[in-house]
Amino acid sequence: MTIGRPIPPLLGIVFATVPLAAQERSAKLSGCYDITVGAWYVAKEAEPHWPDWAKVRSMPDQSGDSVFYEIPPRIQFAGPLRVPGRLADRFARRTQVVVPAGALPSIHSLMYGEMIGDSLRLVFSTGHGGLRATLARSGDRWAGIGSTFEDLEPVEVYARPIELFPASCGSPPPVSIDAMLPIARSVELQGGLTIVLGEPLPEALETTPARGTTLTVTGRTTGMFAGADSVAVAAPDQHGVMQVRLYYTDPDVRSNLESRLRRAYGVPEQMSVQTAAFQNRITSLALTRLANGVIEVDLRDRRWYE
Repeated sequence: MTIGRPIPPLLGIVFATVPLAAQERSAKLSGCYDITVGAWYVAKEAEPHWPDWAKVRSMPDQSGDSVFYEIPPRIQFAGPLRVPGRLADRFARRTQVVVPAGALPSIHSLMYGEMIGDSLRLVFSTGHGGLRATLARSGDRWAGIGSTFEDLEPVEVYARPIELFPASCGSPPPVSIDAMLPIARSVELQGGLTIVLGEPLPEALETTPARGTTLTVTGRTTGMFAGADSVAVAAPDQHGVMQVRLYYTDPDVRSNLESRLRRAYGVPEQMSVQTAAFQNRITSLALTRLANGVIEVDLRDRRWYE
């Protein structure tokens, strides 16, 4: 399993300059849509001087998808896209895309739609790359082509047909969240407080600022991750908690934790003498024996670390 650095939330997005008249004609995007896709094909060959381009982790191949380019089967247009700071004006006319509750989630940390003239522009970005599409209206649906993009250049670009069909937000989604391995996204503390990936820290939680952007949490853990001697949280921003690290000094705790995780999630995706790792589309969980003998559990929201 690859663990990356926290990503700049807007990195990798190409900003198009849209004439004011076109912006003023932009239609309001709302409601839910189901998405169908066709087969991948190569839209642009990689430059021959690019070293080992075929080994780049996040590139798809012609025989199947990569999670970094898979767009969710159901989306919802959820009002104006809100971004902090000086980019707010640039994004003001874009509509946030979310995945409705119960539908298969997306790894993408930034999803939005925008009307440019009569076309619908969709972007699904991990911050380092993703998929963007330009669609035209066809009856009550939208149809067009989506293509991959990467910050690493040059890379081979893949494309596929995409169609959006209007759907009731309350109807069963085409792919349920139940299709995804349900890895825990929360850490319970004695006393009843819970730290949840993607949500703000509880106001009553006592923390001690440490170096950089890490907070040390006061209190012992219970539940799935019981017995941790210390808890560190990546200082949450507008996206909520992105990472929780738990440390255990008892050398015997690794086998107990690993057995507990195996019962819950099955065989680890990655297994070695030092590390047992599990992951799904949006969550990664790694159990590691550090060089000093301390056991670390690293729980991360993949949408901000890929």
